[in-house]
Amino acid sequence: MKINQPEILQIKTTRGSRRAYEFFSGDKIFGKMHYLNFFSQAAIAIINGQTWKLQRRGLWKPYIELLHENGKVPLTRLPFNWNYRLKYTGSNSDIYEFRQVNCWKNSWIWFDDKKNPVVEFKSRIMSKSNRGIVLVHQKDIPDVEVMILLGWFMIKSYEMDSVAVAAVV
Repeated sequence: MKINQPEILQIKTTRGSRRAYEFFSGDKIFGKMHYLNFFSQAAIAIINGQTWKLQRRGLWKPYIELLHENGKVPLTRLPFNWNYRLKYTGSNSDIYEFRQVNCWKNSWIWFDDKKNPVVEFKSRIMSKSNRGIVLVHQKDIPDVEVMILLGWFMIKSYEMDSVAVAAVV
């Protein structure tokens, strides 16, 4: 009996930029994400040949906008909650929930509606080059690439907010 092992992706910063990330599957580049500038809340991501734009908007009710391939109409708008949770409705009409499961180890997981893990993130905020690990538990879900991008964008947004609050205090 063979147990399905999760696919492991490494997230590394690119040389010359602290806000540009590459997703590696083994030695092969799986995708890229880079922020438009240093203080920007918008990022461009390329994964499996598809281009996505993620942007954080709103002041009193912040949300994340996801656009596909230079589209003018957002593919989805997700409320950016301060309770570290996010809900996403996939293309197959299933609802997925993203939440932090361990604050000490900085671990985040996308769960399906049956509370099974789909994608798990382990962020390494203190590392300069090796920024995190992604474990893909369910590869057969059609929106797994979008969940990887949304999850990493959310983690980086929360980390930027934490740095900003720490700088003020």
